[in-house]
Amino acid sequence: MGIPPNLAAEVLAKCGRHCCICRRFRPTQLQVHHIDERKDGGGDDFDNLIAICISCHSDVHTNTKLTRRFSDEELKRHRDNVYRLVADGKLPSGIAGSDDLVAITAAVIETLRSKSGQEVADDKDFPLEALDILLCATAEKKPVKILRENSAVSVHAGNGHFLFGSGEVITNGRPTSVQKLVSLGLVEGSADVLEVTSKGYAFADDVMSANPRYTMLKAKCLHCSLHFIVCTDFPERHSHATLICPECGQQQGAFLIWHQQMFGFIFQSVPGRQQAVAGAGIDLKATQSFRVKE
Repeated sequence: MGIPPNLAAEVLAKCGRHCCICRRFRPTQLQVHHIDERKDGGGDDFDNLIAICISCHSDVHTNTKLTRRFSDEELKRHRDNVYRLVADGKLPSGIAGSDDLVAITAAVIETLRSKSGQEVADDKDFPLEALDILLCATAEKKPVKILRENSAVSVHAGNGHFLFGSGEVITNGRPTSVQKLVSLGLVEGSADVLEVTSKGYAFADDVMSANPRYTMLKAKCLHCSLHFIVCTDFPERHSHATLICPECGQQQGAFLIWHQQMFGFIFQSVPGRQQAVAGAGIDLKATQSFRVKE
């Protein structure tokens, strides 16, 4: 039986749909989670619930030897701090790009300029935020939408939400970063709705191909509640049908699974001792997993 919807709604409202660990605005990527798990005697009371994004979920359950894991008391303090910040208006909805976009830096943009169209390559003022907006739009194949409220302007691109205050430079009714995308021919359309052009998709492909990346599969066994991750270059080989719980051996497909594209190399996400996940047809050299217990 899941957490009662009315309690889940109260938790999400109190945190303003911010993750209580990383404090990012994650409107559609939050889970209402038990601080003290049911299997350990925890209940559905409001004080035992916390909103955590998918990215932080595994970190919360990681058992570490040399560092301290999250305690129940610490989780409650993180949660209460976020509740207070939201109530005081100090934690508004801001940029909420995809997790992998955080790894894109100005240095990466310089690398891309050498691979992309000459017009983009020659533009030394291509802002990082413009790249974030473009990648959010192309990742979800969604248009860039501009909303105006009083003196603020918000930009919605896929799962990304960008807020520009009155102090931001606005050109033709658009933030400078969006106008830059328009001037370079990466997006086009009306004043408020802009579609990514073929040139824009090509540029986004350059971003993705210019950096090493892999897929992180996050899974929870519904039999023993073990959380574990599988980092792989071949995500199509891992599904409910192929996963085997490294704790209880369950292989009937009773898993909750999330996929996330990651920049970098697999070894950077798998601390300590690496173990291969069993499964038919899996190339063990290209797959590593990390177990975390609740």
